[in-house]
Parts: sequence; C-alpha cells; structure tokens
Amino acid sequence: MRVPHSNCTTAVMLDLSQGLQASHQIDPVLLWACWRAGTATSTAHQIKHLNASRTNQWLAVMLFGVVYLAVGVAFPNPSAADKNQFLWRLAAWVICAGAFAIHIGLEHFCFQNLARRTAFHVSVAVALGGFGLAVAANVHAHTTGTGNRVLLALALGLWPLITGVPAFLVAFVIAAVLGWLKRDDRSSG
Repeated sequence: MRVPHSNCTTAVMLDLSQGLQASHQIDPVLLWACWRAGTATSTAHQIKHLNASRTNQWLAVMLFGVVYLAVGVAFPNPSAADKNQFLWRLAAWVICAGAFAIHIGLEHFCFQNLARRTAFHVSVAVALGGFGLAVAANVHAHTTGTGNRVLLALALGLWPLITGVPAFLVAFVIAAVLGWLKRDDRSSG
C-alpha cells in the first residue's frame, strides 16, 4: 500500500478518529505505510496529542460540571426578605457566567474545537451541573422528609435539559462567532 506523503497524516488521523468512535483500533497497514513515507514520527505525535486532547476535553467537562454544582450547592439562598439575597444570587450568576465563558474559550482556543463540539462539551458540563443539583435536591428532600417525590424525580431528567439545551444554543452562537472572527482574521492578514 502506497500512501502519498501529504495525505498520510490526514489518512491516519481520519482512521484514528473513526477507530476511537468504533473499536479503538487503528489500521496497522495504514500506519506502516505512513512510516514508510517518512511521517511516522509526526503521525505518532499527533495520535498521542489527539488522545491526550480528548481526555483533557472530557476532564474539562467534568471539572466545569463540578464548578456549576459547587456554586449551586455552596452559595446560600437567603429568604426574599433578606437584603443580601440579590447579591448572593448575582455572585452565583457571575461565577457561573465566568466559568461558561472560560470553558468556551478553552474548548475553542486550546482544544481548537469547532462550534458544534465546543457547544456540546459546554452544554454537557452545564447539564451535569444541573443533574448534580437535582440529585442534591433529592438527597436533601429525603434526609429532611420534605418535598414532592414525583417532582423531585422528574427534576433528575428535566433540570439537565432545562440547563443544557439553552447552554448549547448560547455556546454554539458564541463559538460560531469566534470561529468566524478567526477565519476573517486569517483572510485579512
């Protein structure tokens, strides 16, 4: 099998991405052909980088999900009569908005994901935070003997949807605009 030098890395990366989605195996014949073409070192480096990058992306998703959960659980929710209620809620919103923006930036600039993948990862993190809050609400209701069990059970599915779907749409628009600005920057410069 003879693989042109210029197409070798692309072919292995395509094979790798399909292998990671299916059986986690790479075609050894294609890898051998690339090695014969002289691109084995760069191809192996890209494979290692791609695997590390995907692992890091999912670690970031989990980390940001924990941030959203921590803010939701740790920040107090004083009564409406309390003068500080607005400030506590504003602080929680600002921290979550900052985490949201940082996650989009990380996915777009560091991991160099396209808008759809960036939005997917960011929305999964938000949905994980929502699911964690629903679990915390269920645990709280169980330990205190309060709450509507049916509604709390529904919250386990609804809160991730209620938070994740809008997060996907907002993150997609922001990432698409960032990608458009990046392309526009390259074409003018």
